[in-house]
Amino acid sequence: MSHECFSSCNNRVDKIKKSDYYIKKSLREAIGMIYVCVLCGYEYDPKYGDPDSGIAEGTEFDELPADWVCPLCGASKEDFEPVDSDEDEEES
Repeated sequence: MSHECFSSCNNRVDKIKKSDYYIKKSLREAIGMIYVCVLCGYEYDPKYGDPDSGIAEGTEFDELPADWVCPLCGASKEDFEPVDSDEDEEES
């Protein structure tokens, strides 16, 4: 019986982890993906935009003008990578 209980508990934990993964994924999609400059570490967060460059709050990274540059180091958009906010565990 203890083996069955252990197995049942593991199945519940796996379901919770998968649910947590999809909830976090949905939230990221709803609020926008953060991108980081690989040269200086600046993080572009669509929630804030880049008001000093005329970029409004809520502007997604892929909606930024082609000539937009990192406000800290001047790097181009090609020098940015998406951030996985919590290093989500991939689905098993």
